Amino acid sequence: MLLFYFISGGPISSLDSRNGKNWSTLLIKDRATTQAMLTALANDEARRLLDSTISKSKSVVDLIRECDIAHTSAYRLVNELKDAGLLAIEKMGLSSDGKKYAMYRSTFRSMTVKFDHGQVEVDAEVNSDMAQKVFRLFYSLSSGGDPE
Repeated sequence: MLLFYFISGGPISSLDSRNGKNWSTLLIKDRATTQAMLTALANDEARRLLDSTISKSKSVVDLIRECDIAHTSAYRLVNELKDAGLLAIEKMGLSSDGKKYAMYRSTFRSMTVKFDHGQVEVDAEVNSDMAQKVFRLFYSLSSGGDPE
């Protein structure tokens, strides 16, 4: 659970394990996070950005090319998705001209939405590849060593 907190930047209390033991699938209880997920799923360009970053981190320039999205829309969406905890910076890069750039990765592999008697539930599967990298980084910074 602590691991997910660092990925999403969201409050731990808003999450609940679906099976009680494994934190790979979560019931999202936080209204703001649920709303951000629903908004992203309703937006074709946001869905393409999220889908493109599930298995591999990508820069905004990569996403613009791959997803065929306008520059201004891509930067705005990446910032919105990052602020909502749906995208995270996996690593930073340095271009040939010396400029820093971020490589983004989706924090979730999948999301399932259920609407029942006026209640909306979102189950989300954590992108475990991303979670492991963040955990290793956090562990190495806090203890000075690798957990393995």
